Order: sequence, then C-alpha cells, then structure tokens
Amino acid sequence: VVDAMMDVSMLETGSLKLRITPVQIGGVIDRAVASVAAGVQERGHAVTVGDLSSLPVIQADAARLEQVFSGLLSNAVKFMPNGGEISVMGLAASPLTGKGYVEILVADRGIGIDPEQRELIFEKFYRPENPLLHSTNATGFKGAGPGLGLSIARGLVQAHGGRIWAESPGRDEKACPGSTFHVRLPLTQPHSE
Repeated sequence: VVDAMMDVSMLETGSLKLRITPVQIGGVIDRAVASVAAGVQERGHAVTVGDLSSLPVIQADAARLEQVFSGLLSNAVKFMPNGGEISVMGLAASPLTGKGYVEILVADRGIGIDPEQRELIFEKFYRPENPLLHSTNATGFKGAGPGLGLSIARGLVQAHGGRIWAESPGRDEKACPGSTFHVRLPLTQPHSE
C-alpha cells in the first residue's frame, strides 16, 4: 500500500520518471503472466497469450508496463470463478499520420463491470462495494486492495502517452460476462530520463 501511495503521489505531482528504452512488449507480457502464475494455478485458471512476436518495438519503461499488466492480470485472477480463462492479445497500427501504436487486450470471463462503473474503476480509492462479500465456487474472490491499482495503471499508461479503458457487457456474478481491458501505447515516447 505504501508503494502504491508513493506511485500515486509521483503521478499526481508529475515527478514520476520513466526509464525509456526500446521494449518488445511480448517480453513484458511474459513477465507479467509469470508474476500471477501462483494465483492462476491456485484458482485453476488458464492464461492464453496470443503471438506477440510480430508487434513492433516501442519506446517505453518496461518495468512500469509490467506493473500495469501484472495488475490487470491479477484483477482477472481475483474476480473470476475458479477454472476461468484469461486471454492476452495484441495488435498494432501505423496510421497515415505516422503515429503508430501497439494495443494489448487483457480479457477475462469474470463477473464483469457495470457500464456506469467502467470509468469510475480508474478513480483512486474507488471500489464498487465490499470485495469480501464476493464468493464463487469453493474459493472466494481474494478481495482487493485500497482501490489504487487501476488508477496507477491509468497514470502509468498516460505517462507513456497512451490510453487504457475497459469494456464489459455488464456485471453478473452468476453468468460472468467478463471484461476486456485495452492498453494502447504509442510506438515512440518523446520524454525519457
């Protein structure tokens, strides 16, 4: 929690410094998936990662992007019934303007997100309700932290000149319609440490 509060403070004051280097996003995703492997195994989930090898190299802070994707994957692990599926896919675009991007999608078959909460979940300290009330199958949802993870993720993505957003048909703990988080990152980063 202390580290999260420090990240929030640095993002809010503009004092967060990114260490920009050439980054192959596939390696970042591999490390993020490895960081949630214990939770995936404990809950009986499956994680499928599409072929990201053809995505272009981007200019970014690899450690901070790993933090973003580890957080998204961790949320998917927590808010999905046992034996669920998580998929990670990527795409790239190079518009005529020359400002190309890489987009990573993290999709789950979890409880979903109400439409009116799709933006609110990125606000700091926002939690839809008490996460300890949730339970599915034999293992209850693992609960959440103080409601800072998605706020930090948005700040880190924006610090890279990118955008993050969520899509979901709605929230239903029985039907589990799922959610898809999109992270769009520019190929180039104008500022570095």
